[in-house]
Amino acid sequence: MSLRTKIIITISAMLAGLMVIVYATSRIILLDGFAKLESQQVRRDLQRGLVALSDDASELSGSAAELVTWDETRASAAQANGALLRARLNNDTLAAFRLNFVVLADASGRVYLSQAFDFRNKREATLPQGLLEQLSNPTASKVFANPSGEAGVLILGDGVGPVLVASQPLAGEGGQDAARGVLIVGRFLDDAEIAQLARQTRLSLTMLSFDQAASLVSNSTPQVVQPVDEQTIVGYALIQDVYAKPTLALKIDLPRDIYQQGQASLVYVNWSLFIVGLVFIAMTVVLWDRLALSRLAHLSAEVSSIGASGDLAARVMVSGQDELSRLAGSVNQMLEALQRRDRELAALNRASQAILSTLDLQAVLKLVISESRNLLGAEATSVLLYDRATDELVFAAADSPASERVLKLRMPAQVGIAGWVMQNRQAALVPDAYHDPRFYRRVDESIGMTTRSVLAVPLMVKDSMVGVIESLNKASGAFDQNDLKTLEAMASTAAIALENARLFEGERHTAERLQALSRRLVGAQEAERSRVARELHDEAGQALASLMVNLHLLEQEAQRPEKVTSLAAELKRTTDNVLENLHRLAVDLRPASLDHLGLEAALRQYIEAFSRQHNLSVEFEAVKLNNGRLPSEVETALYRVVQEALTNVARHAQATRADVILEGRGDRLILIVEDNGVGFDTNAAIPEGHLGLIGIKERAEMLNGKLVVESEVGQGTTMVVEVPYAHSNPRG
Repeated sequence: MSLRTKIIITISAMLAGLMVIVYATSRIILLDGFAKLESQQVRRDLQRGLVALSDDASELSGSAAELVTWDETRASAAQANGALLRARLNNDTLAAFRLNFVVLADASGRVYLSQAFDFRNKREATLPQGLLEQLSNPTASKVFANPSGEAGVLILGDGVGPVLVASQPLAGEGGQDAARGVLIVGRFLDDAEIAQLARQTRLSLTMLSFDQAASLVSNSTPQVVQPVDEQTIVGYALIQDVYAKPTLALKIDLPRDIYQQGQASLVYVNWSLFIVGLVFIAMTVVLWDRLALSRLAHLSAEVSSIGASGDLAARVMVSGQDELSRLAGSVNQMLEALQRRDRELAALNRASQAILSTLDLQAVLKLVISESRNLLGAEATSVLLYDRATDELVFAAADSPASERVLKLRMPAQVGIAGWVMQNRQAALVPDAYHDPRFYRRVDESIGMTTRSVLAVPLMVKDSMVGVIESLNKASGAFDQNDLKTLEAMASTAAIALENARLFEGERHTAERLQALSRRLVGAQEAERSRVARELHDEAGQALASLMVNLHLLEQEAQRPEKVTSLAAELKRTTDNVLENLHRLAVDLRPASLDHLGLEAALRQYIEAFSRQHNLSVEFEAVKLNNGRLPSEVETALYRVVQEALTNVARHAQATRADVILEGRGDRLILIVEDNGVGFDTNAAIPEGHLGLIGIKERAEMLNGKLVVESEVGQGTTMVVEVPYAHSNPRG
């Protein structure tokens, strides 16, 4: 999925969610507001209907007040006879006043005038019996006798609908009291009257009995507004009769114009938001495409092209001064770093190939510093190796205009930036060498060069400092951390070359030592053979020749017993000497006691014979050895070590005393040979071709042991051979 598609989907989803939220919110807020406004409007219309009904009652009350003022009315009341008033109150008068009936009664409720007329249909009517019954009710009499008059609704029963009545008291002479009676006029609240009120108010009005609306309105809730459906809303208003009792309910039916207008407005708002959202999405996508997506696609295409071509020297181009242009800059920096790293890896690869293809240290170092100089863009790069003998740094390889002059130069290992790196075992990045207190100016003075900046890293082989590699005067400015990492990588390669050279030199030296040892061993073997042959010839041969001569003499003197006895004794002595010499030769070659009695007994026997032979006091002591036998190779090696050590004492030490100690110390076996001779300088090299200590060291190393020699001129010599006691195993 493309980024453009993701943006469109994301913005569309956000817009849809926003529209849902706005719709829900606006529906709750707007429609609720319209509903409240609609309810208020219904209540106002209900109030208008009630006011119209009240105005109708007031009109009726005015008619009653006017009739009370007639002389005929007063006279009829005074005479308690309604004939005078009936004569004037004809049907036309009732129609003019829009009255359905007129009743004149005295204070006790006795009716002496009642007249009814259907003014709408212009016909005579009968006075409702329920009205006469209520007039006889003291409560009604009291209500209608109200001095200020009374007007309101009255329910008469007997199938007669509600009527609107008004009363006016008939005061006595001088207006002192109401004992004369009361005038009551009325108008039926039938459908026609309600229709008349509806026309006046322009409302849809319906009059309901209280029983029909009892579930909706009450004294505590005199008005109720209730939606019927999406098109109609109704309102109910409680109407009390003249006795202040709930009697009727005025119902009003209204179309829900306000609510429907609210719904329409809500639809318009949401459609407007939807259209605005679509426009916003389109504009956003266009802007994103122009400002970011097209540029990002261009950047992606260029990066893909570079990746496909593998040309790390190529660069991407994105215009502008925003995040995308900065991203393009970062990509270019990354490409530059990759290009630099590629050059570094290529250089390291060439150096590694050189290390694998040759063991010539100088050739490898020259290649390393040449590659380093090219990678860093430096004026000069050189390798300084540490000379332990003189405690100096020696320029071993250099790549610079002054290479010939700088090679083989030496400087103290404690001075200069290179010396500081050597001493502190850490790299140094110096942008201004001339003002750095560590800078050593004599090298510049010697080769005629001016050093401006220095980058130096240590050369380490197995945690041991062997030298420093340094680059001078970067052409493009000061050295940075990337240059430091590059030179450290090249230093690691140079260190590998140095280690290989050291190992090769060690192997070569070991091979030479082995060759010398082999030649010496062959020489020693031939010398030993010559010695044995010489002794056999000189001693055993002469003794056997003498034995043969004496045997011939014995044959010639066989007749002379005394002479035979003398010759036999001489032959016996000669035979004993031959046997002794042969035994000594056998012991010198390999003592039988070493095989039969073990190392300790063989050493005691050898040391006693050695002391007698060389007139040298030699003491032997064995400490903490177990009773078991050592492996044959261990016993043989240690026996030969003692032989060689005492031979060296006899030949070179000029000693008068020697001690040999064989001691077990935990898991180690210690052999100590010391003398009080002239000693020697242990720092001096062992003379070429001298077997002595070389042979002892080789035998110790064969047993995974070591040799330590302590000696000073004039102070004697102590030689310690230490081998693992793990080689010591009981043997029967």
